[in-house]
Amino acid sequence: MQISTVIPAYNRADLIGETLRSIVSQSHPPMEVIVVDDGSTDGTPDVVESFGSPVRLVRQANAGAGAARNAGFALARGEAIHFMDSDDISSLNTYDVQSRALEQGAEMAYGPWLRTRFDGQALIPDPAALQQAPVRPGRPIDQLVMSGRWVTVFQPCLFRRDLIARVGPYRTDLKPSEDTEMLYRLTRAARGIVHTPEPVLLYRVHPEHQISTTNTAKRMIDQANLWSVFERHLAERDDIGWRTRLRIGQRIAQAAQDVRPFDEAMSRRLAQQAGLLARVAKPALDFADRLAARRRFMSTGLRDFADLRPGPVTAGQREEIKRLGYQLP
Repeated sequence: MQISTVIPAYNRADLIGETLRSIVSQSHPPMEVIVVDDGSTDGTPDVVESFGSPVRLVRQANAGAGAARNAGFALARGEAIHFMDSDDISSLNTYDVQSRALEQGAEMAYGPWLRTRFDGQALIPDPAALQQAPVRPGRPIDQLVMSGRWVTVFQPCLFRRDLIARVGPYRTDLKPSEDTEMLYRLTRAARGIVHTPEPVLLYRVHPEHQISTTNTAKRMIDQANLWSVFERHLAERDDIGWRTRLRIGQRIAQAAQDVRPFDEAMSRRLAQQAGLLARVAKPALDFADRLAARRRFMSTGLRDFADLRPGPVTAGQREEIKRLGYQLP
């Protein structure tokens, strides 16, 4: 199976080299790596061009990661697409394992990811990796995404090209929530979603990822816009039960609260969309979620989404991390 890797990049001259080395060194090499430079002002294009084939540089004015991924996908020729970020690291068995899953009939493969800080070649990881196990049977993944109970990153996923073509491009009016909305459309449309436990993605955590007060308004407005879109998706469906609808209403009501200091009119619209039942039930649902998060923290050290199934890094994944040249404690 031929794989096209699409990487949006903005001012990543210091990190994108590590990312590209983990991609071009895959045991199942990609046919092409398309890096869409999104208006960088540093040496990112020079680093990318230094790799030569199969890495290809495409440049555009700054338009955001979603627009960059759309541009890369439009140029991609592979049967499978990997949307990678410019600062993360894929274990070298990722394409081998996930392409076999797609060849056997799946349209989407997803695998574990480990959030970690980097100290040279030493890693300072979270207590557990996420997605060490598949979503529990009987839980439609698209509904989990829409209700806010399962949201993965795209870097540990591989998609059939035909699936992406069917659902359409990333929205460019959502930043950075375009991934979540795109994930919903992909998981709803996919004919076969497979969990691949063998690889691991090293997801780089940056110190500057601490949320500052200067971008809180933008983040809350983006989340409010996302839930407005999800409410429209929900209105198109008649196959979602009342419990999931109540959970979605809970999330919309929370978005209405969060955006209120920044956009009163949007807050009122969202509160109306959430519905009276969701607004009334929200305190009890929030309390139940806090209890569940506390139990997860006690057992795994993480409070993440209920269905991300965290677990210890396996012996095989440790070996893959060692092959990359990094050391776990």
